[in-house]
Amino acid sequence: MYKKLFLSVAVAGGLLLVWLGSPPRYRGPVSDHFDGQSFVNRQPHEKTLLDLWKMVRGGPRATWPEALPVTPSTPPPAAAPGVVQYTYIGHASFLIQVNQTNILTDPVFSQYASPVSFAGPKRVRQPGIRLQDLPDIDVILISHDHYDHLDVESLQQLQMHNRRGKPPLILVGLGVGQVLHRAGIYRYRELDWYDRVTLG
Repeated sequence: MYKKLFLSVAVAGGLLLVWLGSPPRYRGPVSDHFDGQSFVNRQPHEKTLLDLWKMVRGGPRATWPEALPVTPSTPPPAAAPGVVQYTYIGHASFLIQVNQTNILTDPVFSQYASPVSFAGPKRVRQPGIRLQDLPDIDVILISHDHYDHLDVESLQQLQMHNRRGKPPLILVGLGVGQVLHRAGIYRYRELDWYDRVTLG
């Protein structure tokens, strides 16, 4: 009996943590891809839930290592004019340098991809460049709001990292600004599908 009760409480607690850590629902004008409640993909797709189930269940699973060694490096010097320079940091994190502008994609420097800093999926490989070794960042691109792409703790640190004193501009999808605002991050811009931003 106690075992079942403990399991029920643990599951309920886990669901509560996920709910508390999830961003609020987006509210905005109806468009050709937003019906007032949810977004609709305008591009046709042929995959079904059955296809997803087959992918998840199919084939033997590889053993995931506890840790993989990484020797962090320092970022290269600024790219020459007209040259685009990419440096891989880890997962979806890249440093892109072009025309004296430093762009960071999906920066994740935390140990856990989670709404809490002490539990959740733990990183196996440390970032290829440490946050403190990054050059001043001008722009941060966030592709979507999963925890392994939107790391609020890293974004808070990057707000204070720039030696010029101006925090980077963070570009996010619609609704993600609420998450940043709650975390005390105010220099961001929400973009809808196919929106563009001109820098410099």
